[in-house]
Amino acid sequence: MSETKLLSQPEVGGKKCHTNKPQVFPPIDEIVARGRGEVPIYGIYCWGIDYDQFRDAITGIGFRNIRTGGRGYTDDMFAKMNEDGLVLMMTSGSPRGSYETDEEFVEGNIQRMLTTLRRYGPNGTYFKENPDVPYTPLMAIEVYNEPNFGYMIPDKSPIERKIELYSKLQVGVYKAVKQEFPTVKVVGFGAGGASAADMGFVRGCIAYNPEVVECMDVFSTHPYVDPRPPMTYFDWLPEHSIASANKILRDLFAAHGRPDLPFWYTELGWFIPPSLGGRFDTCHGGNSLMEQAAYNVQVYLLGLRLGVERITTMYIMDTDNCNPGFVNYDGSWRPAAHATKQLIELLPDPRLVGAVYDGEDCQTYAWRFESEQAGEEVTVVFTASDPKTVELPWSAPTARVTDMLGTTVTVEAKDGKLTLDAGIYPLYVRA
Repeated sequence: MSETKLLSQPEVGGKKCHTNKPQVFPPIDEIVARGRGEVPIYGIYCWGIDYDQFRDAITGIGFRNIRTGGRGYTDDMFAKMNEDGLVLMMTSGSPRGSYETDEEFVEGNIQRMLTTLRRYGPNGTYFKENPDVPYTPLMAIEVYNEPNFGYMIPDKSPIERKIELYSKLQVGVYKAVKQEFPTVKVVGFGAGGASAADMGFVRGCIAYNPEVVECMDVFSTHPYVDPRPPMTYFDWLPEHSIASANKILRDLFAAHGRPDLPFWYTELGWFIPPSLGGRFDTCHGGNSLMEQAAYNVQVYLLGLRLGVERITTMYIMDTDNCNPGFVNYDGSWRPAAHATKQLIELLPDPRLVGAVYDGEDCQTYAWRFESEQAGEEVTVVFTASDPKTVELPWSAPTARVTDMLGTTVTVEAKDGKLTLDAGIYPLYVRA
């Protein structure tokens, strides 16, 4: 074995898989059969106004798609993201308080989205005026950000009012966009999912107007579980996890005729405290820098196992009074950035091909991925919480094992097995 040492796996302690219950995954054969996604899963949330400042980090880490929001693009913002080859999704919406009536609210938001698409979407005026730039139009637009919370209408408003208003908005936007831009994906909901808040909102909208089920090309949600790791259940919601919520929502759409509706996670993240460099004193995140890194890597892997097509994590830097950033405000990288870069370099175009361990013990995961670009298969090994010795069947005499931050050692197989010290920091195993 090489003298170089891999990262020592930490004791996670209070974040254990306390229910001793395996995660609820779709049958792995179904996910394997879907093949590789249209766009690699790796994405980031960054408003256009922040892109220039953090452009080097976003491209350096290797994110492949980006969720933008706010006031929309300027030509300069769009040109830079276009030049960098990012696949764009814009989240758009102005609040109900800006309009006199619900009808004006819906129509105003429709026109806001159409105006953006006419400029930057398919055959947009931006490309006609700039015929020499790469033709990568905006092809996905998300109907509002977390309408079940306080962005569309104040939080104190009854949930029934939010359901009514958003149902009208989603149906109206979908029909208008598809009429003028039939190839653009309309992404529905973008619901805040902390403490399972998204599920009740989605059920309510479908009950209010079942037409909403047909009026989206993609379902999006924000399955925050911070400070819990992505592979565990909540203490206070013992039946709730990212995977269990995914099943409930997929079953809901299947029951309404959309069993194959694509899912995107357009916002989620893990926070660090100000004592570890977090920008906001009001955010008392419970994760170390290395835990934050591990969980961001794990959630991309989990998304691949669940059949989620894209994940745009929150946020390139600390913002909105919370500290989930991959980089500090001065642009310096946190471990989360380095760990995500390592994942993308080893699996630039991941396709799930199988599992050695699928969390049957509520703890151990060893998922097999194939990468055409890298030209090899990679088995990624990690645990939900505490360290554990893991054995992998291995036919070759040795394996290359790379840790979360890029250190690689050669490990000898014995009696057709590799013995690895696994933990929350993922290990990448290659022939």
